[in-house]
Amino acid sequence: MHSLFSLTLVLHVLVAVLGLGSILSVAVVVSISRRAARAGEVLPWLPPLLRLSGFSLAIMLATGIILDLAAKDAFLANKRSTEWC
Repeated sequence: MHSLFSLTLVLHVLVAVLGLGSILSVAVVVSISRRAARAGEVLPWLPPLLRLSGFSLAIMLATGIILDLAAKDAFLANKRSTEWC
């Protein structure tokens, strides 16, 4: 289980840094294009960046769940209060 946890943690961090950086890139690209008054040139780039952000969030959720399972619910503070799941 130790290698599953380590591998999943590495994937979780990589997706957090590389994949979710696309959310910031959308904001930067739109801001620069507004200042330069060239919004038409940016529009083709937005759907792939937003799609990448969605996939990254889904992978973050999946790897977070796998991390919790690999750690045998170590992230659950009180195991008796699990009404939300």
